[in-house]
Amino acid sequence: MSTFEIIVNTLILFLAIPLMVIVIHNMDFYQKILQTKFFGRKPFDCILCSTFWTACGFIYCLELGDLKYYTFAFSVAVIAELLNQKLTS
Repeated sequence: MSTFEIIVNTLILFLAIPLMVIVIHNMDFYQKILQTKFFGRKPFDCILCSTFWTACGFIYCLELGDLKYYTFAFSVAVIAELLNQKLTS
């Protein structure tokens, strides 16, 4: 894999994961799920938290255990929070 392909794939992940979580959070079905007793709390109701744990899930499933990947999860969560603020305002 070339360096360009690695950069493009990383940029796609940096935008795909946050946008996926934002779309899921803004669905009416998900809002009804959040009104239940179990799911109506963190990390399910917060975009920052749920994006972080979603990215950690991807890292775990892909078996990438290095610390830099968890920094990636944190930065993806911050990107999701900023995108959500821009999209909903």
